[in-house]
Order: sequence, then C-alpha cells, then structure tokens
Amino acid sequence: MRIALLAPLKRELSAETRGGRPRIVYNLAEGLVSRGHEVTVFGTGDSRISGNLIPVIPKALFHLPPVENEFYRHLIGLCRMMEELRKRKGKFDIIHNHLYPEVLAILFARELGTPMLTTVHTQMTSELGEFFSHYPETHFAPISNRQKELYPGLNYTETVYNGIDERAFAFSGNPGTYLLFVGRIREFFTNE
Repeated sequence: MRIALLAPLKRELSAETRGGRPRIVYNLAEGLVSRGHEVTVFGTGDSRISGNLIPVIPKALFHLPPVENEFYRHLIGLCRMMEELRKRKGKFDIIHNHLYPEVLAILFARELGTPMLTTVHTQMTSELGEFFSHYPETHFAPISNRQKELYPGLNYTETVYNGIDERAFAFSGNPGTYLLFVGRIREFFTNE
C-alpha cells in the first residue's frame, strides 16, 4: 500500500524523538515500512526514518532560532507541505494526517481525492467537531473513547490508543516497589 504520513513540524522524526506526536508518527512509519508498505513521510529535513522523506522545512521548528512570529513560520511550513502533497496527487492510496493543527490537511482532502485518515492528538472540542462535521468523507482515528463521546457523529474508526515500541523497554523479572509514569493524564483524553 502507498501511504503518505503527514508529520508535525515541531520536532524531527527519529528513534531519539521524545515528543508525543512525532514519536507516534515515527513508530507508525517504521512499523508500516517493516510490513512492506511504501511509506512517504512529509516532515522535517532532519528526520531519520525508513521509507521516503519529503522535507518541507530543513529542520524541526524546535531547533530553529526564535523569530518574532512563530505562527507564520509554522504556517508557511504547513503550506509547503500541502503544496508538496498536491504535487503528488494520485500517488498514494491513503493519507494519514497527524498535523498540528489537524484542520489544514482536511481542507485539501477533497481536492486530493485520496482517502484521508486523521488522528486527532488533542482534545475533541466542539469547535473541532463542528469543523470536522463538514468533511464527512474524512475518517477520524480517535486515541480514546472519550474523544468519540465529546463529539459523536463523525466518521470514526475504532479507537486506536497511542502505542509504544516495547523493544525500547527491557523486562525485569525483579520488580521494585515503585511506579514510574512519564506522560500526562488529562480529563479530555479519558473518563475511564
């Protein structure tokens, strides 16, 4: 399958990436390539992934010096991504959108004519849900059941929880008396 992954631009994709969204996209890209899919990632030029990389900005925004208006810098990078995607219209079987913000790629979905799956990595607000409702042909992969409850009626897939690469963690047969949690728990992700 020919899969386009739209990656966030804040951080590069690599095995060392620690940002939530970029790490998820990195793991997804590596997993899809290992299963024989033709994967093209639209992202930052300093990303290190298997598969094809279409760099839309040279380096992750996080690693660039500050500018007066970060919003413009980010938006210009996203617009470049949409232009690169437009140049490759018809070259993919599916486009998986992981952008921040998610809405930009959805604006191009109809023009591209390729099925689009969007993973919403943030709270499903009424504003987002209302916007998404105008694009019924776009599929949404919720990262929690709570997202579907907050704005029902969208074209949802089954819930796909954020995963980890278990190979990055060594098993210990001698458990300690501690619990370590790295991440965040927010009400809008779950009510369970």
